[in-house]
Amino acid sequence: MVMHPEIFGALGDGVHDDGPSIQEAINACCACGGGEVLLSGGKTYLSRFLILRSGVGLHVEAGSVLQARAHHLFCPDRPPHEAGEEAEVLDTGKPSGIFLYALNCHGLHIWGEGSICGGDAGKTDTALLYLDQCEHVKVQGLTLKAEGDLICFGGCRDVRVLEVCMGTLQGCGIVLDHTREARLERCRMQTGSDFFRILDMRAQADQLPSNDIQVIE
Repeated sequence: MVMHPEIFGALGDGVHDDGPSIQEAINACCACGGGEVLLSGGKTYLSRFLILRSGVGLHVEAGSVLQARAHHLFCPDRPPHEAGEEAEVLDTGKPSGIFLYALNCHGLHIWGEGSICGGDAGKTDTALLYLDQCEHVKVQGLTLKAEGDLICFGGCRDVRVLEVCMGTLQGCGIVLDHTREARLERCRMQTGSDFFRILDMRAQADQLPSNDIQVIE
């Protein structure tokens, strides 16, 4: 099944917030048993943070841009709360802001020849993509750009990053935290920091340590 966010009101004009429409498409695809959400070439989809779902692929076509909306990232240290209540601040050890987030998902495929770009200028404690305790994940072919970290795997297993072009001013290309069976293949990177890091952060302290990691040029 291929789902177009335009069905739910997305415009792809780079001005309108298409985040709610893209999220509806992801949720509808998941409810139907999985499939693909297609971001069409030649469009710029401005979006607040998105929550990815098991079995749902995100296909960013050539010429398409998925652009994070400034100041609208997912904050794992601040869980949802009622209006008027003071927000509880947790110490998860995760980035302070995340654009694309998945928790306990499997069968994720994020691919295409388009671009995914961060939106909070000057913020480096952020992640463009954070996959939390996910399995069977592939990120392929995309161009990723942001000021903070680009792809973070926390407590994941069986992940592949294939032929991705990455650019970050101060962040890391790929962060592997308690992640097993990782393959980084034929990726290109421009960064003022590291191509990848292997960490043992407290956010994933209950998971097995990272192992079986291969980097293939």
